[in-house]
Amino acid sequence: MNRKLQRLAVFALMVVMLGTFVGAALAAEPHTDHQWDEGVWDKEPTCTNGGIKKFRCTVSGCSEEKYVNTDPLGHDWGEWSIPKASNCTESGTKERICSRYAVCGGKDSDIVMPTGHNWGPWLPKTGEAADCTTAGKEVRSCGNAGCPVKSETRDVAALGHNYMWSVTTQPTCTEDGVRTGKCSRCNDTETEPVAKYNGKNQSQGHTFTAWRDPKDTEVEKSRICQTKVRECTECGRLEIANLDKPKHVVRKTTKNGKTYEWFMREPATMNGPGRAVQTCKYCGKVIKSREIKFEGGRYNIAVTAFGPRASAINSALFGLNDRLIPVDFTKIEEQVFALVTDDGILVGEMRVSVMDDTVSVSYQMNDSQTIVSQAVFYMFPDAQSITAADLSDPTRAMPFGTTLPLNGQTYGVIAARLVVNYNAENSANRAFPDSGIYLDGATNNATILQEMTTNLME
Repeated sequence: MNRKLQRLAVFALMVVMLGTFVGAALAAEPHTDHQWDEGVWDKEPTCTNGGIKKFRCTVSGCSEEKYVNTDPLGHDWGEWSIPKASNCTESGTKERICSRYAVCGGKDSDIVMPTGHNWGPWLPKTGEAADCTTAGKEVRSCGNAGCPVKSETRDVAALGHNYMWSVTTQPTCTEDGVRTGKCSRCNDTETEPVAKYNGKNQSQGHTFTAWRDPKDTEVEKSRICQTKVRECTECGRLEIANLDKPKHVVRKTTKNGKTYEWFMREPATMNGPGRAVQTCKYCGKVIKSREIKFEGGRYNIAVTAFGPRASAINSALFGLNDRLIPVDFTKIEEQVFALVTDDGILVGEMRVSVMDDTVSVSYQMNDSQTIVSQAVFYMFPDAQSITAADLSDPTRAMPFGTTLPLNGQTYGVIAARLVVNYNAENSANRAFPDSGIYLDGATNNATILQEMTTNLME
């Protein structure tokens, strides 16, 4: 053999040996990810017993097998059949078989309970019906087909009379009446007395008069105007009823040949109007009331010190009714200013006194009967710096009679506010228009206003 052939033989042998080695290596390599087939029954399951199924791995070269137990199939029941039907009193039976009966022989049965009777109404038994005085029998039947009992009977007591009553003789307040009952079944009749009407608050049976006003002797005096009465002409019974609306009688009195029916309850004063009333002569209730005004009385009237209108001096005070009063604090004397109502009546004076670098402000009414319900004043260093907010600030309002330190201040502006009840007919209170005469009885008010305006504008 030449060298070339020897080499080919060696190579062929190596290939055969390599293939054998690789095949042996591949066949021997293990695996855990089996691929199972659909399996075949090794033992098929039945209704009551489980089965066994065999599976093989489909991986090439793998001969692994496994067996799996399966659950029983369970019975496949058909419809119930009734071998024996139940009735009203007896039980029946029912049964059913498995669709695989030929294999498993499965059968099931149960008891069907009695249906119970289907009773109709109780009816009088023919020829033995009960009546008002005689006992009888009643019968009822079961409506179910095939009932072994069919019907049952019971005894019925006598029904008794069913009287329909009506009064045949009406009772009165002194005599009994009569009522008659007639049986609706047998026409038997029965009578019994009806007691005369004498119970508490009983009105029937009486012969009453028409309702009228009571007398003093029949009811309490305080109730005369609130009730009406009537009486029975047979027994004298008196009935009293309350009126929905009292019938008051006005109290009157005669004095010096004149009859009066209005009486003063509260006299009118400067504190406010009085009140006169009409009252009921029986119960004293007020029937009517009217206000009695104090002659010349004016109530809750605003008052200011007489001076120029604040809105004419300071445009920021437009719409306010206050008047501004310029005061010279260098005058060591009492300065007097008129206090005038909104309706133009001079009712008093405002007094400003300077002493020892202090100023005190007070007032005095012309009529001692004048009632003052509010009295405060405001003080400012000049008219131009005043704002509407200043005149509505309660913390800046000071009561009359207050003494204030001046601390060298030589000039000021005062706005006074008072509320009074005054008597317009009292001669101490007089008309005080802007064109009238001032407190001194000689100077025209227009002149005073012009002087004050000049001082306030400086």
